[in-house]
Amino acid sequence: MTVLKDARYRLKTKITHKLTDDRYVFHLVAPEKLDHRRFDNETVHHFKQLDEIPEAILKVLPQGRDELAKTFDLGLRMVVLMVDDMFGSLVWARLGRDFEWIMPVLPNDRMMGRCFTNPALRGKGLVGRGITAMLQETFDGAADGGRVLSDCHINNDASIRQFLKSGAFKLVARVRPLTPKALDKVCRNMGIPRQG
Repeated sequence: MTVLKDARYRLKTKITHKLTDDRYVFHLVAPEKLDHRRFDNETVHHFKQLDEIPEAILKVLPQGRDELAKTFDLGLRMVVLMVDDMFGSLVWARLGRDFEWIMPVLPNDRMMGRCFTNPALRGKGLVGRGITAMLQETFDGAADGGRVLSDCHINNDASIRQFLKSGAFKLVARVRPLTPKALDKVCRNMGIPRQG
């Protein structure tokens, strides 16, 4: 496991909140180990922008319209898994070429995150199905050959369990937070304002 101990992140214009978070980074190394079973009456929906989402699905998503719009504006795409017309799970992803992350990424890497499962349907493999569905998203071929990465806060036990239980993901890094003093120094040296 690589431990990132300092501020050698690829930064261009601002310090993000993740510089002060303690996070784990996971790499999808064995996609064949994800849960691929289909569910009865399952439907999978891929969305690139807010106005593509039917009102019936918008009503059942855990995120409001404003939050969804902001997330799409960041270049993310969303997969929603419905089971028996009930919200099952969602997974967000975007390409490494579209943003700066907490560690170096390649332009064709896919970054997955913000996974959520309907609490009433947890433990049934829905996140694995959602990730499998997201892997089928082509990104117009731009993701070909890229890695699939994700991260979560080190105290997010449910996400960590989900990443590790199937053996599909490997823990590859722990991002340690900067101390407030070190963060001030980085901001000063880069000539950018500290946020938060």
